Amino acid sequence: ALATVDLRAAPCAAEAVGGEDMYLAVTTDADEPLSVLAQPILVPAVGRHRIVLGGVLFVITFAGIVSEVIHRCYVTFIGAFFALALVAWTHEVPEIPTVISMIDAGTLMLLFAMMVNVHLLSLTGFFQWFAVRMVELARGNVMVLFFLLTNMTGVLSAFLDNVTCVLLMGPVTIKLCEQMGMNPVPFYLTETLAATIGGTATLIGDPPNVVIGNKLNLRFNDFIIFNGPLVVVIMPLATVIQYYRFKDSFPKENVLAKIDLADLKADNKIHDERSLFFLSFIFLGIFLGLFLFELHGHEPAWFCLLGMIGASLTTSRHDIRHAIAAVEWDTLLFFAGLFVFVESLAELGLIRFIGGHMSDFIKTVEIENRLTAAMVLFLWVSAIGSAFLESLPYTTTITFIILNLVNEDDLGIPIMPLAWALSVGACVGGIGSIMGSSANLVSIGVSERYSPGNPIKGKHFFQYGFPLLLVSISIATLYQWVLFVQIAPYK
Repeated sequence: ALATVDLRAAPCAAEAVGGEDMYLAVTTDADEPLSVLAQPILVPAVGRHRIVLGGVLFVITFAGIVSEVIHRCYVTFIGAFFALALVAWTHEVPEIPTVISMIDAGTLMLLFAMMVNVHLLSLTGFFQWFAVRMVELARGNVMVLFFLLTNMTGVLSAFLDNVTCVLLMGPVTIKLCEQMGMNPVPFYLTETLAATIGGTATLIGDPPNVVIGNKLNLRFNDFIIFNGPLVVVIMPLATVIQYYRFKDSFPKENVLAKIDLADLKADNKIHDERSLFFLSFIFLGIFLGLFLFELHGHEPAWFCLLGMIGASLTTSRHDIRHAIAAVEWDTLLFFAGLFVFVESLAELGLIRFIGGHMSDFIKTVEIENRLTAAMVLFLWVSAIGSAFLESLPYTTTITFIILNLVNEDDLGIPIMPLAWALSVGACVGGIGSIMGSSANLVSIGVSERYSPGNPIKGKHFFQYGFPLLLVSISIATLYQWVLFVQIAPYK
């Protein structure tokens, strides 16, 4: 447990100001020896209000990110600067190496490497070729084609970047629907929702999972074990619900005659078979490295980075610009600024303050129902919050709070189930509104470009995605209660 004592308010404050010695006496009624760490910090008078000041800065910064008045990178940089200024004002001036150490390099390296790897894979024409193969398998049956395209997009998004999957599956899906004489919105919208849900299943499937996994030392296999079975249920169910909501807009007859399959194959073939061959083995090596964490114990980012180097050399030995062309530098800068911002708030004591109050609230529940109540709280607040707010700053903040709760010895419940509640809530919550996921914004842009007459609109995500969110999180609540309360792998 952590405690802060303001010596100015202590009975001996006058003597301390006068220069007399002070002694800190700690007593305990425990039978076993206890270790105590005391750290004296000299702060000015404003230091008493550092938590309030940090809270005000957090609210202002979060509002700036959500409002998008200026780019979110600028908001996080400004927020991080003022947070560091508060640390300097109330404690001591942080050195540059200290600020750099606040950035989780493992998270940034993993994201950077996977952006490059997926981009190089996309250059081979794999995603478009994959979509045409689904058309062949469906044999003109619209229902089969719908389930194949949407669910397989979700599966791809579990192991690749969901934004890239949505970006590259969009044009060929829209063209296919136009040839069949159908509105592309039901297909492409459901692909986008399935991509967001599918990303929940793995460490690399969605950015919130990357943050949670790296900060809480969760393995690639852990996500598959704990989140995978849930995704296997809710993703197909979501596509079934979507199909029946759009059923009247689908033709009843076989549409194979309307599709120029030869033309589709010609326009969406593999451009570079040699590179695809080598990239297949490189991705296999990356996933083997992630799966075999128990044997080697190395961070996932290393395997993604080594794979990126091999993939870049395979596709072009004399040019690196082609490899980094699709790196989303604004996303990486946003992450870096966000880490500095939240770490600075933790230095001010805000994270510990919030965690303490959450701990106190959880403790009000009877011990036999405490874990259930805590999981439901984290799951539903994360899902609704991520639907309408920016999920990354929310996830980063709550991850730090979970880290703080680990030190609450008297909480009486295992903490890791709360991390899985956060993971599912933050990822699946992205389907609830246009703001919930970057993939949602990408799908709108793609559909406006390739289908200006029938584009996906922002209201579609609330109209169709939010009901799916409620169904999915309800199922997730039951699933996690059975898994973590009844089976209880963390007890």
